[in-house]
Parts: sequence; structure tokens; C-alpha cells
Amino acid sequence: MGAIISGCVLGAIYGLLPIFGKDWGLDVADIALMMGLTIVGGLILQWPLGLLSDRLDRRKILFFVSLTVALLSLIIAFINGFSYALLLTSVFIFGGFTFTINPLSVTHTSDTLEAKDIIAALGSLIIAYGIGAIIGPILASYAMTFFGYHGLFYYFAIIDAFLAGFIFIRIKKKKSAATADKVSYRNLPPRTTPILSELDPRSEEKKETQQ
Repeated sequence: MGAIISGCVLGAIYGLLPIFGKDWGLDVADIALMMGLTIVGGLILQWPLGLLSDRLDRRKILFFVSLTVALLSLIIAFINGFSYALLLTSVFIFGGFTFTINPLSVTHTSDTLEAKDIIAALGSLIIAYGIGAIIGPILASYAMTFFGYHGLFYYFAIIDAFLAGFIFIRIKKKKSAATADKVSYRNLPPRTTPILSELDPRSEEKKETQQ
């Protein structure tokens, strides 16, 4: 579910966030800065959130991240042209949390798998992410058609709130992985399509062992 929702969000970010910026009143340079800050946020904030997830229940970090993205989406939707500086600050934090959902989901999956199952599982996650990346921009475009340009962030708020609710149910129904069984979180660079070797948090450990 985390992979699908991540695809839905990131597909819409790459495809429709520039249109949001244009309708918000930004010129080309300002739109480029907004997109750049969104992606840089995804690079910078992954590390502390991932490190925290190695020490705590990873699902609780995913819940916190998803809920934060939903709340930030509502804030950005209601900024509505009043403060460009606030918009840039918000999209930076928004990107930082949003780009963390997929690697957290991948690492959580790796916590529960044996080594022989990891390739098949990660392949399925890539397919799930791809499905989300196809569906997301379509759904987001309808939201923008009905609610205006800020409908993009209404869409983000709804699907991330849904993910937070799903994770909350999973936390209540199933125990977390033991700390000894957890793998180390590994950052994934913000891009449209994940690479399988980079998805496996164990691949870096294997390289170090071989060296």
C-alpha cells in the first residue's frame, strides 16, 4: 500500500506540480525553484527519518510521515497565493516527507522477508509503485478540474490520510518486527522509477562484506 500511494503522489508531483505553480501565479524560474526545493527536501529529510525508523517501530514512523504529508497538503492548499516564502518552505518539508514514504515501505518489507524472497518482493513493489504512478496523475487531474489548482493538494491530503489510516489499522492488528531482525534503512534518490538494486537495503551490506 505504501508503494502504491507513493507512486500516486510522486507521479502527480512530477506531472502536475508545475501546473499548480503556474496557476498559483509563479513564473518559470519560480516554478523551477519550487520543484527543486521539493526534490532537495526529499534528499535531505530521508536520512533523519530513516535513522529514526531503524530505532523505532517503522510503521509508526510511516504513520507519522503520512499524516504529516496530509496536514502539509492542506496547509499548502490554503496558502492560496498569500506568501511565496511560506509556499517554498512548505513544499520543501512536503517533499522531504513525501519522498520518504516509498523507501520506508521498502525497508519495512525487507524487515519481514528472508533473503531468498527479497528480489520477488521488491519486483512486486516496483510494479505497485508503477501502477500508482499511472493512476495518480489521472486522479489528481480530476481533483484539479473540480476544485481548481489547489485541488492537487486536496488530492494529496486525501490519499495520504487514507495511507495513515491503513497503517494505523496494521499497527493495531500486527506486532512490529523485532529490532534484531530489522535491516538498516537506505535512502533512495528522488526519481520517477526506482532501481531494483537500490531498493534492497541489504545490497550495500553485501558490497561491504565482499570488499
